[in-house]
Amino acid sequence: MDTPATTPTEEPRPLGRSWHARGLRLLLGVIVLAALAFVGRRYYGELGRLTSVRPVWLIAMAGLYLLTRALAADVLSSSLRTVGHHVGRGEAFLVLMVQYYTNMLIPRAGIGAPATYLKVRRNIPVADFSAVQLLSLSLVQYFCLGAGGLAATALTASRGGHRPPRAAVVVFAAAAIGSALAIAVPFYRLTPRRWAAGNWVARFTAQFSGSYRTLSRHPLLIVRCVAAQAAILGLRAARMQIAFLAIGQPVSYLGAFVASALADLAFVVSVTPAALGFREGAIVYVAPLLGTTREIALSAAVLDRVVLTACNILVAQIGIWKLLRPAAQSATPEARMYIRG
Repeated sequence: MDTPATTPTEEPRPLGRSWHARGLRLLLGVIVLAALAFVGRRYYGELGRLTSVRPVWLIAMAGLYLLTRALAADVLSSSLRTVGHHVGRGEAFLVLMVQYYTNMLIPRAGIGAPATYLKVRRNIPVADFSAVQLLSLSLVQYFCLGAGGLAATALTASRGGHRPPRAAVVVFAAAAIGSALAIAVPFYRLTPRRWAAGNWVARFTAQFSGSYRTLSRHPLLIVRCVAAQAAILGLRAARMQIAFLAIGQPVSYLGAFVASALADLAFVVSVTPAALGFREGAIVYVAPLLGTTREIALSAAVLDRVVLTACNILVAQIGIWKLLRPAAQSATPEARMYIRG
């Protein structure tokens, strides 16, 4: 049974962002993307390989991509259940696909639309969803990316392959150590209790810290999240390996793992929609480790981008039609703005 719409006092004020600010981010993203396209023009020579990709490879890549999203949805569903909210895996899957779709259109669009949907339809506080996003879906993922990337580069070096780029090793180490320290920090102890009855910022902070405490005190949940994120990284690496195979350039799985992990970390620093340009640049950067040229690496990165973009667009339309449209009809005007964009 659907829960009632939120009242004006319950609307997720912390997520409010003006269209002016979004426009500035979008403009900055376009400028940076144009600069990246200009710098990378020397590597366009092998893009013609994309025209000969067999459909079976595209289907395989799309299947792996959707499987990783399904695993992420399980993390979201189980984490929300831990803080007292029931959201089915299917609904969680569509919510995440809509979130990815929104960030694909607007750089760092955030969690506004899915958070407001969950508040309107499931009465899930934005603070609870934010805590899940931070701990279960972000920090655990970054830890796995850093630790997995370091392990893959070490194995590659031990087997006599190309020496891993020093910058990649530094990035992986920073991600692993930084996220591990962040997970260990008891955020809930940083919020004075007297704030709980204060303004909306204080109330949001108090609610967030309580949810974060609940999540962090469930070791089985953390183990489940780590296992799911590790599986996601493995599947992403397989998708990357297939992308190279599809354009006629087989690469090792370990090399594909390093490229995929570094590309995923590009989302942290990107100012373009869905890390466009940054992600491809990371894959091109580690081309020597893959035993191939930077031109071929760019072709594989573009192919992977095309597949994930197509999947995001197609599946997100289902999510918008099935989840967001009904929610927008029952939401307040301000909440409706967040839901739609």
